[in-house]
Amino acid sequence: MNDLLLPAGTLVLIYINALQKRADLYSEPNTFNPERFVASRPDSRHWMPFGGGAHYCLGAQFALFESRVLLRTILEERTFAASNSPDEPQQQHVGVTILPGHGAMVTLLDHKAS
Repeated sequence: MNDLLLPAGTLVLIYINALQKRADLYSEPNTFNPERFVASRPDSRHWMPFGGGAHYCLGAQFALFESRVLLRTILEERTFAASNSPDEPQQQHVGVTILPGHGAMVTLLDHKAS
């Protein structure tokens, strides 16, 4: 492929964070904007939160289900309010998980208090 020869045993990886921050695929790719996926489902070659192909995360469907249940349970009684700037820099941690550089600080407000 492209006349590139790799020695046997060479490790080749897809840098998912770079793939998901391509300006030609996403407007303002460095901005946290989950609403960009509301109108249409992202192309599976351009958005890989759980890897892809033969290396797709075995627990992905359970993780998504668990997240929906947890978020719905919390939001029945509380409201999230951001505690940090929306421009919080991201920092890569263990594996491919990307987290805000100084933690993800939020405040849970009681519905009665808001």
